[in-house]
Amino acid sequence: MENGGIPVVEGNGQPGKVITLNNLYLLMVENHRKLDDNQRKLDENHRKLEKKLEDTLTETSAELARKIQESNEALLKWVTKVEEDQMAIRQDLAKHVDEISTTVKGFNTAVTTEIREEIIEFERRKQRQNNFIIFGMEEKDEQIDAKFVGTLISKLCPGETMKTRIFRIGKPGVFPRKARPVLVSMDKLRDTRGVLNAAKSKMRIMPEYSRITLKQDLTKKQREEWQYRGAQKESNANLQSEVETPGRAVVTGVKRRIQFRGGPEPRDPKISKK
Repeated sequence: MENGGIPVVEGNGQPGKVITLNNLYLLMVENHRKLDDNQRKLDENHRKLEKKLEDTLTETSAELARKIQESNEALLKWVTKVEEDQMAIRQDLAKHVDEISTTVKGFNTAVTTEIREEIIEFERRKQRQNNFIIFGMEEKDEQIDAKFVGTLISKLCPGETMKTRIFRIGKPGVFPRKARPVLVSMDKLRDTRGVLNAAKSKMRIMPEYSRITLKQDLTKKQREEWQYRGAQKESNANLQSEVETPGRAVVTGVKRRIQFRGGPEPRDPKISKK
């Protein structure tokens, strides 16, 4: 202790090596150096960790940006394809519209005329459906005509109350020897049909009305259709006939005269002479 040292006590309680102030200072300096080294290593590791984290974030951002870029490019391609498809559809539709417009323009006049005629014909038939015409009725004044029509309808449909309006068709005096037909208009279609149906069965048994004929008020087109159907029925009736052959067989075919020059009735070839 003469040198100013500090005695160190050993573990067994006995005095140990003496540490001087110089040694203590050197020990402290060494400890500070180790602390500085450890701090530098810690800072270095911290910088490496930050660098690695930054690199990782950079790589992740770059990968994310690349994927976003790829998605945007794919979306742009899909949008472009859709626009191209829509353009093709619009062009095709415009082409078909032009074709249809051309076709419609070509038939427009004829179709329009036909439709107009059908509408006019329908209106004419609708206006005439409650009417019927009386032919062969002597031409006198309006009161006598109205009385005659009322009596005729009461006999055809007894017990029925029907409102009628009558007038002569055509100008007076055009055919002096021929009475003008009488147009009878009724309020209900049912009444008109009832009178016409009754006339078919009752007029033939009424001698006082032997010269009278009742017919439905038809348009020109309806009369042409009735004439055509009548001609077809007559033609079919003439083509089909029953002809009895000498062999008592009935043959159906075109009507014609079959003549036999005489002689015995033909025998069956299977029967041999005795």
